[in-house]
Amino acid sequence: MMSLSRRQLLQAASSASLGVVAGGSLRQSRASAQSGEKEAVTIQFWTHDQNYIDFFTARAAELTESADSAYAYELNITQAPTTDLVTKALAAYAAGSGVPDAIGIEISQFSRFMQRGVAEQTLLDLTDRVADVRDQFFESRWAPYTVDGKVYAVESGYPLSVYYYRQDLFEEYGIETPIESWDQLMEIGRTVTVPQGKAVAAVSTTGGTGGGDITHFGLLYQQRGGNFFDAEGNLTLDTPEAVEVAELIATGLQEKTILGLTDFYGGPGAAAMQQAATVGYFMPDWFQTYVIEPTAPEQEGLWRIQPLPAFAGGGSRTSVWGGTGFAVSKDSPTIEATWELLRYGYLTREGQIKRWQEIRYLPTMAEVWDDPVMIEPDAFLGGQEPGAVYKELAPTAPTQYQSPFWNQLTVELAGQLTELYNGRKSAADAIRDAAAAIEAEVE
Repeated sequence: MMSLSRRQLLQAASSASLGVVAGGSLRQSRASAQSGEKEAVTIQFWTHDQNYIDFFTARAAELTESADSAYAYELNITQAPTTDLVTKALAAYAAGSGVPDAIGIEISQFSRFMQRGVAEQTLLDLTDRVADVRDQFFESRWAPYTVDGKVYAVESGYPLSVYYYRQDLFEEYGIETPIESWDQLMEIGRTVTVPQGKAVAAVSTTGGTGGGDITHFGLLYQQRGGNFFDAEGNLTLDTPEAVEVAELIATGLQEKTILGLTDFYGGPGAAAMQQAATVGYFMPDWFQTYVIEPTAPEQEGLWRIQPLPAFAGGGSRTSVWGGTGFAVSKDSPTIEATWELLRYGYLTREGQIKRWQEIRYLPTMAEVWDDPVMIEPDAFLGGQEPGAVYKELAPTAPTQYQSPFWNQLTVELAGQLTELYNGRKSAADAIRDAAAAIEAEVE
C-alpha cells in the first residue's frame, strides 16, 4: 500500500473548510479512585454529536467507579460538524500533534480515511480486538469501516429505515395500513392525498446540508437491492434498479405524490412538517429523535411507523442510511484506556442497552433485540412499540459499502438527480451520466 506523506495528509485535510471547534473538559467523578489505586487518564474525545458526549461521559464515570477498571477517566471534548471534525483530525495527524484518542467518524466522512492508506497510518487496527465478539453483531455494520479486510471503527447504531406516517391523517382520509408496496402508496397519493393538497412522502430534490440530495435515492436504491459500490469498492451505480428508483422519485415529484424540498433538514423541511404538507416520510430510525420530535413536538402521539413499502421487483422492506464509527488513533498515548471505554460502551450487552435507553440508537448486537427493553411503548408514536417493528427488519437490512470515492459520487450523482427531478433528463440518462463522470474521476 502506498505510504501517505505529510504533505499528502495536509492536502487531504484541506479538502473541506475548517469551522470553529468547541473544546471543553468534562471531568468525571473520582470519589472512589484514591491516589495510587487507579491510573488517571485524559481521553481526547472528538465527536460531532452531543448525544455521544453524554453517552460516553456516563460510561467513563461508570468505569472510573468500577473495581474492574484500572483507570480514572477524564474526557476532554472537541465537538464540531462532521466534515470539519475530520478535516481537523487529518490536519492533526499530518502535524503529528493534537490528535484525538477517540474520534467519531460519520459514515460519509470515513471515505476520506480510505484514501492513500490514511486509515492504516492513523487509526488503530481493531480486527483482532473485536474478533471474540464480532459474530455477535450484524456483519453489515462492520463493513462501512473496513479497509483491506481490517476493521478501523465500531458502529454507533443501526440506522434502519421505515415509513413514518401521520396516523390521524390516515384515519381522516380513510387510508388503511399497512401499505404493502410502493405502487400502492403512489396510488394512495394520486387518488387520496394529492386531492387533499398533501403528498404521501417527502424527499429532498436539491439537497441542502449533508448531501441530502442523494439520501432518498440512496436509501431506496439499497432497499431495491442495489448499492453505490460493491464489497471490493467497485462502482455499481449504472443498473436497472437504479433507473427504476430514479424513475419512481421523478414520477412522484411530477405527480406531487412526493413532495420536493430545497432543504430537507432546514427551514423548508421544518415548515413542511409543521404544516403537514406530507402525510409520510421514508427515513432511518434517527429521523424520529433528531428531526420529528424537535421540529414538531406538538405532534406527539400522531405518528406511527411501518416497514418500507415493497418494490414489485424485489429487495428488502428496510434500508440503511447514516451511521458513525468510533475509532482509536494509532499513536494515542492512551490506547488501552480508550479502547476499554469504547469496548465497554459499544461491544457489551449492557452498553448496547444503555445506548438505546439513553440516546435511542438501535442495537447492532443481535441478542439485544430479545431484551424486554426493546419492546417498550413509545409515547411519540402513540404507544406503538417501535422495537417490535425494527426487530423484524434488522436481519434483512442491506449493507452500505464504502469507497474512497464516496464524496465524488455524492457530487456527481446529486447534480444528475437534480437534472432529472427538474425534468431536463431521463432517469436512464441521469444514472448513466453520473456513473460515467464518477468512473472518469476514479480512473
